[in-house]
Amino acid sequence: MRGGAVDGAQRGQIAGEDIARGPLRVQLDERQYLLGRGFDDTFIDASEISRAYVRDGGNEVVTEDVREVLGRPARTYQEWVEDHREMFGEV
Repeated sequence: MRGGAVDGAQRGQIAGEDIARGPLRVQLDERQYLLGRGFDDTFIDASEISRAYVRDGGNEVVTEDVREVLGRPARTYQEWVEDHREMFGEV
């Protein structure tokens, strides 16, 4: 995305301010949620490690891939939210 990488909290803030006029937050016990859907502890542990990696900035890599593939710069997350408000439904 143009303007740099954004994490989950930033995405919630951007979408919330545009769609709901306040930050969006999801609170749930991920382990219980996944267990309830049939995932085993090994998968859940690996998933938690992966989410921590992303949450701690390990996935914050900004490249020129979009420009190279599409021939235009990437849009910001804010621009994407504005273009896809209907996906969020009535808030």
